[in-house]
Amino acid sequence: TEESGLPAGSVSADEMWERITRFQEHCIPVASQARVHVACHPDDPPSARYWGVTQALNTKEGLDRLIQIVPSEYNGILLCLGTMQESGADVMDLIRYFGSKRKIFDIDFRAVRGTVPNYDEVFLDEGDLDMWKVVQVLKDVDYQGTLEPDHVPGFTADLKGDLISYAWAIAYIKALIDAAYGERV
Repeated sequence: TEESGLPAGSVSADEMWERITRFQEHCIPVASQARVHVACHPDDPPSARYWGVTQALNTKEGLDRLIQIVPSEYNGILLCLGTMQESGADVMDLIRYFGSKRKIFDIDFRAVRGTVPNYDEVFLDEGDLDMWKVVQVLKDVDYQGTLEPDHVPGFTADLKGDLISYAWAIAYIKALIDAAYGERV
């Protein structure tokens, strides 16, 4: 239904939680049986409403509620550092909280400067979040998942898209991991 030019119409928080719950109740048992981890990405952009839809998954409380709907070792989150930084959340607290519960299955390792609505996606060493500290906290909670570079800024000289930026980000992430663990990984 299209209201006021909004593709999904107006969707309340209660309606969003009903939809999320229906998805969780149908998908998590099947994923658990198949031993597949379901990693839910936070709402992006992390605003209260987006195109008329109330965003339910842009806070620690919302993400915690999500993983409690159907408790399972296969129900967790894809922690997007940029999205949560943009929201103004304490990213280190999120890592400690969800990491200690083994509920972070994947991480979009990206940097931003600022918060919604005024933020810029920047190189990993230019954001508001100290990525070295992020890796140290991930080590502290014994995070075993992946760190994926995401939303990298581009170079005008990169004729193939973002290849140079992704190569730089991967090397930066690898250097952080090597330094944190004191060895080459």
